[in-house]
Amino acid sequence: DNSTVLHVTGFIPNADANKAHHMLRYTCNNPGELPGKAYDCLHHSICRDGQSIMFAWAKNAPATTLPPGVSFTLDPSVKRYLVLQVHYAHQVTEPDYTALSLSYTSEATRYQAGILLLLRSYLNIPANSPSVHGDINCKVKKN
Repeated sequence: DNSTVLHVTGFIPNADANKAHHMLRYTCNNPGELPGKAYDCLHHSICRDGQSIMFAWAKNAPATTLPPGVSFTLDPSVKRYLVLQVHYAHQVTEPDYTALSLSYTSEATRYQAGILLLLRSYLNIPANSPSVHGDINCKVKKN
């Protein structure tokens, strides 16, 4: 149903880090291909209209369950599609069943989860450095 709002309370990976290096779950309105078709995302061209990250998995991390009363809201009137991006550790030569399932409820939760992704470019790491800081900060205009 294109009008049902769901509230995601957890993420259940079916993946092996020896095959899938990491997975990212996005929401968007105009994916690179129609649902059900795998495609090459060309290193981050997930959707034609921009995407929002919802979840990330790597290194054989276990399933994630959000705290009670917290969920990600999936509202088809805001973002219509879910897209799973899988980056592989090595070239895949056999059928692959890497997946990410969601646990959800139709009942709204008190709190809404979200992702705040911070990144830094142009960090110089001198040779033989035991550690380097790449500090990142910003002002978030949200309650």
